Amino acid sequence: MEGEHPLTVVEVAVGPSHARSRECVQEELRAAYAADQQAREEGEDVDETQPPSPGDLVQDTPLVGNGREEDSVQQTPQSSNVKNKRGVTLMSRIWALLAHQRLTCPLNKSGQPIGQSGQTFKRWLGTFCLCQALCPLVPVNWTHVPDHFKENAWEKIQSKWQFEPEIIKPPNQMAWAMRLLGELRRNRRTKLKKKYKVKDASIGDVKLAKPQWDDTQDYEELVDYWFDPKMVTLVDKNKRSRGFQKDIARSGPISFAQTAENMAKESGQAVERAAVFAKVYSKKDGTPISDAVRDKIDKMNEILNNGGSLQGERDAGILWSTDDAFAQVMGKERCGRVRGVGFGPTPTGRSGANLPCSTGPSSSETAHRMTELENSLRDQLAQSEQRHQEAIAALHAQHKEEIAEIRAESDARHQQQMAESKRQMDECLAGVKAMLQGFHDFPSMTQAMQDSAAR
Repeated sequence: MEGEHPLTVVEVAVGPSHARSRECVQEELRAAYAADQQAREEGEDVDETQPPSPGDLVQDTPLVGNGREEDSVQQTPQSSNVKNKRGVTLMSRIWALLAHQRLTCPLNKSGQPIGQSGQTFKRWLGTFCLCQALCPLVPVNWTHVPDHFKENAWEKIQSKWQFEPEIIKPPNQMAWAMRLLGELRRNRRTKLKKKYKVKDASIGDVKLAKPQWDDTQDYEELVDYWFDPKMVTLVDKNKRSRGFQKDIARSGPISFAQTAENMAKESGQAVERAAVFAKVYSKKDGTPISDAVRDKIDKMNEILNNGGSLQGERDAGILWSTDDAFAQVMGKERCGRVRGVGFGPTPTGRSGANLPCSTGPSSSETAHRMTELENSLRDQLAQSEQRHQEAIAALHAQHKEEIAEIRAESDARHQQQMAESKRQMDECLAGVKAMLQGFHDFPSMTQAMQDSAAR
């Protein structure tokens, strides 16, 4: 199938003898994807955020290479006249890829899968939720699932797919894939509950309705969780809260990231979340789904037309900022999430800056100006630091002079005080000597006086 980001098979450390095999597999995968797209256009319920049903994993070709029976759930149609559902050939042939073959998964700069391969990867990853050995449905929180399940799942993913190391560095790829798998697992649990926990059904009836492919213990623990009184109370509360949400996006199985990719492909430039909001909350004819949505779209368009739009690289994903048109109309973001950009991006994990600019320079010119501004700021900072150091040195020199003057004055006063003290001490000593000399001469003077009196 023609188009950007097609399904592409690559060879891993093999020679040219495998070229024909790779091309054949690639054509089969693309044909299967085309059939999947046609099924969607004919109105079948296809949701790329949900894993396929067990029937989607029917093996119409034997597994070859390193394919193993436990890698997928296999079922046999009851009749040869039964038409295969969407994704049957696609999923089985991915699982049956040879050991030296990989599919490429294109990503935008926000780390979101896009294109034919991106959508196929998400659907294929959803099949893990049908295999207890790869993705058990309990415990409730994905972070509490033992690590060996995640390591086993990542080993399977690596054996079939390659990801762009420039966007997601290899040490971070497992965490990225597990986060996506955790989201698919949560969706799978929700889908199971909607299907099997019907109104007024008892806990025993729901347990008896266990899917054929599911692990008995896992399923029963999941049903016990559904019927837990605390969970029932929480679910009722959440239902009432969701009741206030009147407007539902009309994008269907197409993710926000893929919607933005399609819009960028048509316009030739990146789109921001205000434009994506207008797209997914409108009908096929472009009419907003409600008057409230129309008012919001009109306000966003007014801000965009008055110079409040964003610019960025086309493959940057959905552009957004904390004060863009969407935020000004819809309000501030909540902690830990970003509305209107799809699954993946977070407030603290943005892939790039989105600069407010309406009809300004291109992204390359903007980057050049940003570099110049950064260099200018660095120069100013260096000059300011130099002036600061010079001022400190001058103060030190001035202080040294003042200290020298003070020290000289102190020494002079000290010398003067010492001289005065020495003079006073000399006078005191002279007086003492005179007194002592008087005492020494006193007997002689007394004898002389007595002699004079006798005469």
